[in-house]
Amino acid sequence: MPTRTTRKTITAFTLLMGMMLSGPVYGGIIAEDDAVPGKMDEGGTLADPALYVAGSSGAVILGNGSLVVTVGSLNSYNQLTIQNGSTFTSWFSYIGFETTSGFNSVTVTGEGSNFHSDSYVDIGTKGSNNSVIVENRASITSIGARIGDRESASNNFAIIRGTGSTWTTTWGGFVIGNLGQFNSLTVEDGASVTTTSYFSIGSGDSGYSER
Repeated sequence: MPTRTTRKTITAFTLLMGMMLSGPVYGGIIAEDDAVPGKMDEGGTLADPALYVAGSSGAVILGNGSLVVTVGSLNSYNQLTIQNGSTFTSWFSYIGFETTSGFNSVTVTGEGSNFHSDSYVDIGTKGSNNSVIVENRASITSIGARIGDRESASNNFAIIRGTGSTWTTTWGGFVIGNLGQFNSLTVEDGASVTTTSYFSIGSGDSGYSER
């Protein structure tokens, strides 16, 4: 009996140590191209984020106008990259939806690459430290944009950089810090952000939001 108990203890300890040394079971490339889902919430860590790649080896067309795209619904460290001239279309798009979902990101990179929403793109609906980067002549087009929507949403940001990189909104405007604090928009190195409606900074009781 003592020998059997000792064996079980060693086996459990060995399995635990193996899991600790090999790292979490999530993270790495979760889905590519046509396999990229609308809900990206596998979750990862800072060192091992969950990666979703649209355009891993060439341009792809994903999504539709009725699709809700969520990068980080409940979990953190989910990363979507749209590249190589790929297009991802959605109805609503949320990056960091719940308060538990932080450090999620969307990067749109490369000429012709586009992230399109037939409604709003929310960076930090309730979550914090979520981001969007548009670079290398890529673009986002949406009805509207909100960075830091609810009171709990802080330190979310968007960076649009480089000549030819753009974010264009229509009647929904562009809101930086609706109710959340310390949210920001950076437009640099010849990039542009335009709207046919309005820009709003700290529209609620947010404060400390900037562009």
